[in-house]
Amino acid sequence: LLYAEWSPPMGGTMALKYAREALSHARHLAGTFELAQVLIAIARVEAQFGDSNKALDLINEQISLAQSLNNAIFLRYGTFVRLLCLEASGQQDIAIKEFPIFLDMVRPTQTNTETLMEFERAGLEFDRMTNNVVQAQQRIQRLKTIGRSALTALFVAKRYFPQLFTSTSEPKTPHTSNLTLEVLGEMRFSGEPISKRLRKAREFLALLLEARLTGRAAVTQLEIVDVLYPNEDEEKASSSVRQLIYRLRKSFGENVVQYSSNGYVLGVTSDAEGFLQTLDTSLWRGEYLAQETMKLSPNVSEALYHALARATQESRLSNPNEAARVSRILLAANPYHLESFRLCIQALAAVQAEELVAVYKTNRELFVGIGEVLPESWEEYLQLEP
Repeated sequence: LLYAEWSPPMGGTMALKYAREALSHARHLAGTFELAQVLIAIARVEAQFGDSNKALDLINEQISLAQSLNNAIFLRYGTFVRLLCLEASGQQDIAIKEFPIFLDMVRPTQTNTETLMEFERAGLEFDRMTNNVVQAQQRIQRLKTIGRSALTALFVAKRYFPQLFTSTSEPKTPHTSNLTLEVLGEMRFSGEPISKRLRKAREFLALLLEARLTGRAAVTQLEIVDVLYPNEDEEKASSSVRQLIYRLRKSFGENVVQYSSNGYVLGVTSDAEGFLQTLDTSLWRGEYLAQETMKLSPNVSEALYHALARATQESRLSNPNEAARVSRILLAANPYHLESFRLCIQALAAVQAEELVAVYKTNRELFVGIGEVLPESWEEYLQLEP
């Protein structure tokens, strides 16, 4: 749920991935109590980032389990998530009508910090649905008195009602340049390759982008030094960072790298963020940061490729040629991943691609090398249950 609550650019993709994996495990391993517990989070994530109708089915199942267990806590959480599922499935009027009844039902009768925080957090969703800024402001003030346990709720409130959190100490808003940092393939700036001679600059840009993708406000100078100049003394390394930023700004404009009170931030948009928002596969030209030798964040690449697999699966019927193209990128990035392999073979078979037999044979041999024996032909393979 942290991915869902804090909502970094890749948060939805990762939240959905882990939620669906958790559901699969829960179906096989968990008892009724555990399943009723995990369905709360799974349905909520599915409603926010996935299939809203599926989310509604899941939460209705959870409520039935909670009732059979006679578990008031599970029923309370399930009822709250059901309201979010109703909204996500296009039944906002019903959600708005039922929300006040729910809030009255769970209104705290004692000053328990956790109970108060949960009540106000739920109320923020009602404020958002009804666009009640006045009520949200009052709620935010109450949350501020609770302390550290309310930080996540306050972060959500800031996302819902940013106008209530204006501050002169806030860092400058990024994305003030017209350039786009392109990383879904070889690194470029708005179609123009970045010179191979600027290796450290490329690493620096990737570092800033991955920080933003994971929801971090900025990258500190100390971290930049540790990553880019680990073997230099502090004074020399700091000087190298300043020179690096100077060269970047001279080459690509003053706004390409910005400074806030927390550290350095990327001042341009990126195709990676655009893809995570739209799932537009045409943004992919090749593997993520192709040909780069730097150490990349496994969480970022995992989120991007998981989203690409989802988009490829969804486009197999509507745009089979595009699905076949990007499935090759997916397989190249994950040659030992059976799901990526199967998706690629399915996509290539759908358009009768000439390279289908060769791709199957080459990758089948890779799997044999790690003890995974697959059928001789791709036709036999696709007949197998996934």
